[in-house]
Amino acid sequence: MVNNMTPFSLIPSIRIPEEVQLKILSLLDEKELPIAGLVNKHWQRMAQDPSLWRPICQRRWKNLSHSSSPGKNWRKICKKQAQMSKTMRLTKGEYSKNKCKETIYKLPNFSGKILALKREKQFAFIKATAGTAQIYHLGEKSCQLVYDNVKEENSRLIHYQEGHIIQVTQEGQLYRWKVNEAFPQTSLCYLGNFENAYLAQNHLFLVNPHRTQFKIVDVRTGLSYHKNTCAPISFILCRNNQALIHCLDGSLYFINDI
Repeated sequence: MVNNMTPFSLIPSIRIPEEVQLKILSLLDEKELPIAGLVNKHWQRMAQDPSLWRPICQRRWKNLSHSSSPGKNWRKICKKQAQMSKTMRLTKGEYSKNKCKETIYKLPNFSGKILALKREKQFAFIKATAGTAQIYHLGEKSCQLVYDNVKEENSRLIHYQEGHIIQVTQEGQLYRWKVNEAFPQTSLCYLGNFENAYLAQNHLFLVNPHRTQFKIVDVRTGLSYHKNTCAPISFILCRNNQALIHCLDGSLYFINDI
C-alpha cells in the first residue's frame, strides 16, 4: 500500500533506558497505569514507581500538591482518594436525584440487543454486534429510528462518531458517511485482511492475522500508515493521539502526534 500520510514519529525501543520507559508510562492516568503493569513483571515494577503516582495524585487532588514526603506510598494514596471521591459522588447523588430531569423513550423496532451504547447530542447509538447497530434521533418526548443494519451480514465493524457512521465490510472496505445521508457508493479505502481492530478518536488501528504488522488508518480521509514488527504484537494502548504497541520480544513502539 502506498503511504500517503505524513510519517508518524515511531520509536522502536529495544533495551531502552528505564528513565525513558518511565517517561512513557507517565503519559497514563490512574486507570491505565495498572493495566500497563500487566504486560510483564518489569512493567509491573515500574508501574508502581512513586515518581509516576505522585504527579497523578497532585494533579487530581490539589490539596496534595504541596506534600513532598519521600516515604509516602502515592499509589495507595491515589487509590484511597479515588474511593473517597466516589463515595462523595454517590452520597451527593442521593440528595440531588429528585432534582434530575428524565425522559423515557420507547424505542421503535428495537432489536433487543445491546453490545455498547453511546449518546452524542441528539442521537443514541446502540451497537447490537461488532458490525451491526441501530441509531435513534432523540426528540423532546419521542424518538425516531434513523439507521438500522441489524440484519446485515456484510458488516464487520461499525461505529458512530461526530455525526458520522464508520463501517468496515467483510471484504475490508472502509466507509464513512453522515447519519442523515445515504450510504456512499464508493469506500474511503481498502483495509485488507486483519485480525484485530482498535478505534481511537479518528484513527483505526489494525493488526494483521500474523500479528507482525500494524496499520493506522485515518477514518476521515482513508489515508494509512503501516509498520512491520520484529515479533508478534501482544498489547496496544491508544490515548490522546498517542499509542503504545508492545511485542512479545519486549520491544515497544511509541507513536506520537498521530
